[in-house]
Amino acid sequence: MIEQALKKLPSNIYEQVSYEQDEIINEEDILPADDTIKNNAFNVINKNGKDIIYQRQNSSLIPYGIQEGKIAKRIIGLCGVKSALRKVFDVQLNDGSDEELSNAQSDLSNVYDEFIKKYGYINDKANEKAFSDDPDYYLLASIERPISNDDEDEKQEYEKGDVFTKKTI
Repeated sequence: MIEQALKKLPSNIYEQVSYEQDEIINEEDILPADDTIKNNAFNVINKNGKDIIYQRQNSSLIPYGIQEGKIAKRIIGLCGVKSALRKVFDVQLNDGSDEELSNAQSDLSNVYDEFIKKYGYINDKANEKAFSDDPDYYLLASIERPISNDDEDEKQEYEKGDVFTKKTI
């Protein structure tokens, strides 16, 4: 009776997760994911003096398909801004001193200024396109405040939001 029921169950329903060959150079490039990294989030790890972009997929860090060019540089830069922003939040969440917060905000400001000099505002379409797969993109975009623009033909400009100068948590 049980044997007949088992025979009626579908077979071969488990599929091994596989990755495209062009996404992975070899199995050693796949790393275990740290629990602090959100699923689908980008993470940059320096290996032998070179920044490698990884993206968390389930419990693994998989090398991202784009490692060269302006898109890769934008992702690396935005990961730097994200890391500096997390430090500001960590200081606030762990009841850090005003001096620690000021230092973390200063670091964030410097990383942000360096990024926008090279790649424009976080909210610019090119940066959104490069980083929109990361679940923290909209958090990053929220640190910029739009400057009112009377001329609709001009490109939207932004200024630094409260996180750069105030306690926000």
